[in-house]
Amino acid sequence: MAAPPSLVAKRAEEMLRKAGIPKAAELAALAEPSFKITTRRVPLAELPLGASRFGGTPDVLPGFTWPERDGRPLTFLAQLDLAEIRAPGGPDRGWLLFFYDAAGLPWGRQPEDADGAAVAYLEASRDALVRAQHPDPGFGGGPFRACALTFEVVIDLPDVWDQIIEDHGMVVERYNWEAYGSVADRLNNTEAASELPYYAHHHFLGYPQLVQDDMRSECLLVPRRMGADEGQRLREWGEPQPSTDWRLLMQIDSDPDGPGCEWEGLGRLYYWIRYDDLAARSFEKVWVILQC
Repeated sequence: MAAPPSLVAKRAEEMLRKAGIPKAAELAALAEPSFKITTRRVPLAELPLGASRFGGTPDVLPGFTWPERDGRPLTFLAQLDLAEIRAPGGPDRGWLLFFYDAAGLPWGRQPEDADGAAVAYLEASRDALVRAQHPDPGFGGGPFRACALTFEVVIDLPDVWDQIIEDHGMVVERYNWEAYGSVADRLNNTEAASELPYYAHHHFLGYPQLVQDDMRSECLLVPRRMGADEGQRLREWGEPQPSTDWRLLMQIDSDPDGPGCEWEGLGRLYYWIRYDDLAARSFEKVWVILQC
């Protein structure tokens, strides 16, 4: 169970102040609980119906329609048992199924990328689930190896490049980046992992660990049907930004040692959703971006 927001902010503020970061209280107020995910490869047959997993095949309701793109089925990536996670602000029961065009690898920078990923929400009893058969995606797009998942509740601070910091009238100065990043790593329990050659950082909710720039302006693609370049121009012209509308739903990293997914350049997938859509359980409206 995630800690109350007041305790999350207090913990973050204490560490930011100790590190000498200005506006520690204001930055700490942006901190959010995140559900860090660790993968462990197991035979799919050992995973019971409804268990959270990466790879393999999902558990669905009879008659489930597998999402497609241009006549090709999307690749199944993950299944989350929401009753196990009980995340604040989202459903406390049911399952989320994550799909992506793992063959075409759409970047989410153009309107036509909208059908390159999908999230399905299943609200049913566990007894109603059946194990799906993964269609042949063709072109080397999966399926990936089955992995059992463990969840750890940690605290996420926004990346120094996350637009939400600027939208709240703040900035992390360049000379504080290293100290701020060290605090963020300790809060989300990845400090030791920073010494590894490669570390797969998967998590549900929280903030993205950016590979490139902030993605919130790119989420303007969904309602405005524009490419990333147009979205950047809107930002430069002072157009209202969507940082208060959009939040990260899921970050799925490259994980060659786990399910075997390797996105372009060992990149990361980011599933974004509006706060209102999350509250309304409208998961069909997610926007997915690949960074590498």
